[in-house]
Amino acid sequence: MKRDKNLVNLSSEHHDGLVIALRIKKALDKTDNYPLIINYLKHLWSSLKNHFSQEEDNFLQSPNINNENELIKRMLDEHNRFEELVNKLSPESATLKDDLKEFAELLNDHIRFE
Repeated sequence: MKRDKNLVNLSSEHHDGLVIALRIKKALDKTDNYPLIINYLKHLWSSLKNHFSQEEDNFLQSPNINNENELIKRMLDEHNRFEELVNKLSPESATLKDDLKEFAELLNDHIRFE
């Protein structure tokens, strides 16, 4: 199936997202230098957040789709969860490793879903 021209760039950015998820997972397996992983993720966060905003704009402007659609609800819920996880990242957090792992797994699963 051919992609809508408005989605081509978003689709290509999904590859970058999969790389980010994989790098975080590998870093968690190899090191406990969590501040380094936090810095990496926060450095990329504005790009990811921009990507999520573009997705929301594209899908929510469609006359055939609304916020009650289960797939759209899932997308929005996951976008919100990413924001929550990034906002709570702190080297002092007792759940830091779990939060980073959740972010990486959610990002991978989210991209595969989309």
